[in-house]
Amino acid sequence: MEPGLKMPFARFTIMKVCPLQFESQFPPDLEAIKNYRLFDCHIGYDIASKLDGKLITVIRNPFDRIISLYYYWRELPDTTYGPGLAKRLTLEEFIECRDDLIILDAVNTQTWQIAFGTTLSARDSNAHLSPDQLLEKAIKNLEHFEVVGVTEAMPLVAMGIRSKLGLPVDAAMAHTNVTNSRPTLGEIPVALRDRIYSLVNVDLALYQHVLERYVAPNVLDANFAPPALAPVHSC
Repeated sequence: MEPGLKMPFARFTIMKVCPLQFESQFPPDLEAIKNYRLFDCHIGYDIASKLDGKLITVIRNPFDRIISLYYYWRELPDTTYGPGLAKRLTLEEFIECRDDLIILDAVNTQTWQIAFGTTLSARDSNAHLSPDQLLEKAIKNLEHFEVVGVTEAMPLVAMGIRSKLGLPVDAAMAHTNVTNSRPTLGEIPVALRDRIYSLVNVDLALYQHVLERYVAPNVLDANFAPPALAPVHSC
């Protein structure tokens, strides 16, 4: 799941929803948590595929995600880890920083999550892969998901969940972790967008694939306007 999206599956009681939120919290023996019916958390494919459930993922515009991450972290009261870094750095410095915390949450994060996982060990174990091989692995894994969508077209995600999983999900799915004050992509200087591109080049290719493979074919059937393609960096 894309962080910040809450899936309103009312049929699941709190006792059936896994309380774990991050991949680092999951035990090595997944049998201990397989009694849960819903996992709404930040985990990668390697763990999710072993939980014997139906997989749902929502990809976000990579450019927008980086800007949102920076300003969301700055709004949090925490002064350590990622939020602490965001508070100390300008947006330009944040984009140039290669601290492990920023690498995990900003550098092609969505592709790594779909291909393998959300930890540094997942990246280190597969560091030999080229960007094209990483993208190929993520695209191949998407074929095992029941529902694939983008945050810019959440009504289509809700439609997919209803039709493929039989769950009564409201098309107006609630967003949490919404940043109260941040610039739009159009307000970000082109030179800075070029620098962001270096962080999300593979994520952008994955996002475009999802738009073309999973979103566009459903647009006409749903009578829904397609989201704009992700902005391309300048040449």
